Amino acid sequence: MKIAILGTFTDYDLIANENRQGRAPGHPAASKFNTAYYLSQITGNEVHLITMNGEVNADQHLKRNGLHFHFLKSTPLYKKLPTLFESNTWKMHDFLNELQPDIVNGQHTLRDAYFAVTSTFPSVITPRGLVDDWYNVKKVKAPIIQKYWELLLEQRAIKRARNVICISPVVRQYFEEHHLSATLFDIENPVNINFFSTNGAHRNLKKFAFVGGLGERKRALDAVKAVISVNSAELDLIYHNEGSEAEAELKQYVRQQNAAGRIHFVGYIPNANLHSKLRESIGLILPTSAECAPMSISEAMASGLLILATNVDGIPYMINDEITGYLFESGDVSTLATKIETILRDPQRALEMANNAKIVAEQRWHPELITSQTMHAYRNIIREWDA
Repeated sequence: MKIAILGTFTDYDLIANENRQGRAPGHPAASKFNTAYYLSQITGNEVHLITMNGEVNADQHLKRNGLHFHFLKSTPLYKKLPTLFESNTWKMHDFLNELQPDIVNGQHTLRDAYFAVTSTFPSVITPRGLVDDWYNVKKVKAPIIQKYWELLLEQRAIKRARNVICISPVVRQYFEEHHLSATLFDIENPVNINFFSTNGAHRNLKKFAFVGGLGERKRALDAVKAVISVNSAELDLIYHNEGSEAEAELKQYVRQQNAAGRIHFVGYIPNANLHSKLRESIGLILPTSAECAPMSISEAMASGLLILATNVDGIPYMINDEITGYLFESGDVSTLATKIETILRDPQRALEMANNAKIVAEQRWHPELITSQTMHAYRNIIREWDA
C-alpha cells in the first residue's frame, strides 16, 4: 500500500543531516513519526511524509530509515493572494497526482487536512486538537486575521472529511456533537517501542519529570512550585525551548527559592534517548491547561512512570485516577503538592501505580496494536471509497 501522510514532521536540516530524532520531547510530531515508521515496516507498504515548507529553496526528496520525506517549497505570498491561498493546494494536488498514493492521511484540521480531503484519492484526517475548541471555548488569544483564517480553514476541512481517525474520545465527541457525517475510527497514538524496554537507569523514588515546552500552556512553573514545596522532592525539566525568555524566568525563580539543587534544567533530549532519562524518575508531572492526547503521558507510562496531570480535555481518558496516577485541577498547585507528598510517603504504592501505568500503556499504545488498527482503517476506507 502506498501511503501519503501530510503534515509538519520536522525541519529539513534535521533529516538532511540524518538526525532522525524529529521534534522536541513530547511534540506531536513524535506520534506522526511513530505511525509512519511502523507502517513502513509492513512488507508491501511505501510511506511518504509530505510537508509544504516555505524554508526550503526548492522541492526536496530524502529517504531515511525506510521513510520517504518530501519537502515541497511553499509558494510565495504574492502568488498566494491572487488565488486566495489555493496555489499551495494546487501544488500539493499536482504532487499527489504524480505520486498516485492508495490513501492520503492529512494531519490536524488545517492546511494538511484540507489538502487531503480535497484530493481525488481516498482520504482520512487525524485531528490533534481542534481550532474551534482552542479559540471559541478556551479563548486562546491570537491575531484576529489568524484566528478567522484558521477557523474558516478548519471548517472547510472537517465538513469535507469523509473519514476521521480519533486519537482521543474528545475528538469523537466533537464530531458527534456537531453532527458531522464522517466515519470515525478510534485509534490512539502509538508509542515508540524503545519506551517499553525494561532496561534503563535506576529509579529515584523522590524524583519527578516534566516533559514539554516551558510556555504558558504547559504551566511548568506549577510543577516547579509544587516540587519545591515538598521537602526532598526533585524535578527534571526536559524541554526544547532552551535559551528562551521562559527558561530564563524559570531559572531566576528557582534561584530565588534556593532550590537549584532540586530543580534540574535538563533541556532538550532527542526522543530516541528520552526513555532512558524518564526511567530515572518515579512520575511525570504535566500541569497543562489544554491537551488532546499528550505523547508525554503515553511515553512516560510506557516507561513505567505514574502520572500527575490536570483533568483537562483528553487527559482523564488516559489516566485512571489513583490507579495509574493522580488528576488535579489546572492551576491547583496545592493539590499537586499534596499528591507528591502522598507518593513520597508510600513508595511501595507509588511503584505499584507506576507498574499499573506501564501495563495500561502496553495494552493501549504498543506500536504493533496501533499499526494493525491503522491498516485496518485504511483498508476499510479504500474499500468504501472504491464502492
